[in-house]
Amino acid sequence: MPTLLVLLAGVLIYTTLGSAIVPGLVRFQADLGASPSAAAWLFTGFLLAASIATPVAGRLGDMYGKRRVVTWTFAVMAIGALVSGLAPGLPLMITGQLLLGVGAGIYPLAYGLAREVLPAHSVGVAIGTIGGVATAGGLIGYLVGGALADAFSHRWLLGAGAAMLVATVAARLVIPGSDLRLGGALDVVGVLLFAASVVALLLSVTYAADDGWLSWRVTPLLVLAVAGAAGWIRYESRHPRPFVDMALLRRRVVLAPSLIALAVGFSSVVVFVVVPQLVTLPVETGYGFGGTTAQAGLYLLPTALAFLVAGPAAGALERVLPPRAVIIAGALVMALSVAALALWHREPWQLMAASAVMGVGYGLAFTAMTSLVVRAVAPGETGVSTGISTLARTLGETLGSQTGLSILAARLDPATGVPAEAGFGLAFVLGAGAAALALAGAFAVPKAGRPAEMLSGSSGDAG
Repeated sequence: MPTLLVLLAGVLIYTTLGSAIVPGLVRFQADLGASPSAAAWLFTGFLLAASIATPVAGRLGDMYGKRRVVTWTFAVMAIGALVSGLAPGLPLMITGQLLLGVGAGIYPLAYGLAREVLPAHSVGVAIGTIGGVATAGGLIGYLVGGALADAFSHRWLLGAGAAMLVATVAARLVIPGSDLRLGGALDVVGVLLFAASVVALLLSVTYAADDGWLSWRVTPLLVLAVAGAAGWIRYESRHPRPFVDMALLRRRVVLAPSLIALAVGFSSVVVFVVVPQLVTLPVETGYGFGGTTAQAGLYLLPTALAFLVAGPAAGALERVLPPRAVIIAGALVMALSVAALALWHREPWQLMAASAVMGVGYGLAFTAMTSLVVRAVAPGETGVSTGISTLARTLGETLGSQTGLSILAARLDPATGVPAEAGFGLAFVLGAGAAALALAGAFAVPKAGRPAEMLSGSSGDAG
């Protein structure tokens, strides 16, 4: 239990810091004398670092021990928060945000540690709790980020740095060591090829929202992403000790949950970015609520609360149901709830009710697919396997965010100049469609038995 509490504290701080930056961007821009496009790199840099760090930290944890890498990760986060808080200008603050993004590595490390230190019947519940705390932290950051920036500018990050220093010491003292270490040297070339393709893909998605997919900035980045991915796969397939074993990715028990994570991430984040836009529109539009940014965040509170309940509940359900059944149930609930938002979104209770139901589905699907990967791969593959799955969800969230906002920007009411109601409906339909794809993908999940029945260190697909 002490180990889980330390990990949950790290997850909470990381997700709170990640989302708190967004509502504070306008204030940071003014205080640091930066342009809007330059200030946006505070979040873009964080996202890029997080996307690369997730599987890399997982792999390092498999190789050198998860306690050691958790301690390193927390220490880098602490330095990043302190650098950001002390930064006299934008370049140094972006550097701090890059370091903070490394904290995303806590996810695969936490999942792996849950497998190593907890009884088998408690692993799923722990994974669900980690996911619920992460969702809650994201909402907390969104709610308080603007107020903290207004009161303290970016200096409030110094307090976060101090908290992470405490967490670093706690991780070193509380988390037990482990003999589950592969050892060896990290495949640096494989990491660099992987990083290049991921960065190119994320930047192309980010720029496409403003420039379009065929612009001079986006098209070369897409070509680089595809070429980089092809080169990475070819290189890793021939490397004796690759960063990511391609045979591992070809297994359905890893590939199917990762694709589901991509779709689930897309669907959930469409709701997270579109609902606040709807809430803050003027009442005069006939479909807006005239709310503030803080009030908009409260409309998403039911999602976080529902996830906090459904995540651990999904872990408990796995004791009596196969993972595929739980994933199917979660994806179905998500698809229906997001589709309901496309039809009914003019009353506050409709938004809150649908958001709560979506949180239940999200908690079920997230916990079951992550737990399936954790239990179905060998102990030395846990970190990198869950890192890839987490990265897939991050890519889905990035695509969903940019797609949702692009739809709203492209469908403006000519009379008011604000997003038309049809744009919100279309965004929700796409979110529901992504959840439906996750539902279809769930049927590709191997028909494994209950997780408690899986052999620890299994290396083959079940069923």
